[in-house]
Amino acid sequence: MHSASYGYSGPNGHYASGKETGSKKKICIAIGVLVALLVLAAIAAFLIWLFVFKDADSDATISKQLSPSTRVFSGHMKLADVKYSDKLENTKSKEFEELAEKLEAVLEENYNTDPLFAKYYTKSAVTAFRYRQAF
Repeated sequence: MHSASYGYSGPNGHYASGKETGSKKKICIAIGVLVALLVLAAIAAFLIWLFVFKDADSDATISKQLSPSTRVFSGHMKLADVKYSDKLENTKSKEFEELAEKLEAVLEENYNTDPLFAKYYTKSAVTAFRYRQAF
C-alpha cells in the first residue's frame, strides 16, 4: 500500500523549511539595523559640521574662542552738594552734558583705582537726572 502526503511546496517546487524563512528574517533585521546606524552616523556628522566646522572662514576651531559678554548694571545715586535745575531733565542741554561728563569721569577714576573693579570696568553712562526731595 502506498500512502499519499500533501504539503505546501515553495515557489521552486520544493518543500519550504522553517530554516530558510528564519535566515531571511535575520538578514532583513541586520540590513535594517545597518541602515539605521548609517542614518544616525549621517545625522551626527551633519551636527558636528554645523556646530564645529561651519564657520571655518572665521577662525572657528573645536575650542572656539567666544567674545566676552557685556554685563550692564543699572542703578541710581544721590549727588550731594549739586544744585538741581530743570535743565538737567533735558538730555540735550549743555548743563546735562557737562554734569554727566563730570560724573562719568569721577566714576571711571574711582572704579579704576580698585584692582578688582578695574579688571571688569569698561565705562559708565549717565542717562538721566531727576530731583528727589529729601525725606
